[in-house]
Amino acid sequence: EMYLDRALALAKLLLDSPRSSRGARLLRPDANRHIYVDCLYSDPPLFCRLGLITGEKEWFDVAASYAQEFWDVLVDGRMPLLYHGYSEDSSGPIGLLWGRGAGWALLGLVDTLADMPESAKGRDTLLANLKAMAGALRELQAADGAWHTVLDHPETYLENSIACFACAGFLKGMRTGLLDSSFEESANRSWHALSGAILPNGQLLVSEATPEGDLKAYQSLGLGVFPWGQGAVLRAIEERIRTETSIRLD
Repeated sequence: EMYLDRALALAKLLLDSPRSSRGARLLRPDANRHIYVDCLYSDPPLFCRLGLITGEKEWFDVAASYAQEFWDVLVDGRMPLLYHGYSEDSSGPIGLLWGRGAGWALLGLVDTLADMPESAKGRDTLLANLKAMAGALRELQAADGAWHTVLDHPETYLENSIACFACAGFLKGMRTGLLDSSFEESANRSWHALSGAILPNGQLLVSEATPEGDLKAYQSLGLGVFPWGQGAVLRAIEERIRTETSIRLD
């Protein structure tokens, strides 16, 4: 009961946050009037989990509309990938097509849709967005199975956490029927890239906390060991184990 109370309080905090003129909630209205792609990983899956636990189906509709609002304000006009953020003050995107941001969004949409019943309002549109984004991300995968820290700028370095998010997202997406088997090759290549980058002590070097910026700012970030790298590795390993176990059982 204690954890449910705190989860409900967090959901209320998120839903009570002021909306931008485009609909999506502002992340930190006390600090700035920005919207960030990371929220697609943390927020809609919470609402779906509340729907599963409480039995209140309205939470699934909330999750779908909330995620769609973020998609609509962040999606790039050239391809179905999302910008790092959006500024209410400038009424435009901030940052670039940040690779780890795409990872947050991909796995967040997979987690959301995997828990969302087909009857939820807006689910079909959200699923179409996921499939389009997954396809666009697959097209930008480098030859060694990794991705560049700015997805559409191959001159930027290959960043390890993106392969973790993509591997986990593609594997879970296929396992839950959200994505078809055509993503298997890309998932395997991303697994090869991330597993080869794990150090003997289990650590993975990824880019440090990443504010929105220009190309030079993304390119100049240092590498280190952070929760958003170690956590992403664990998600990928979990999905790899689930996939291999399912294959053996079949």
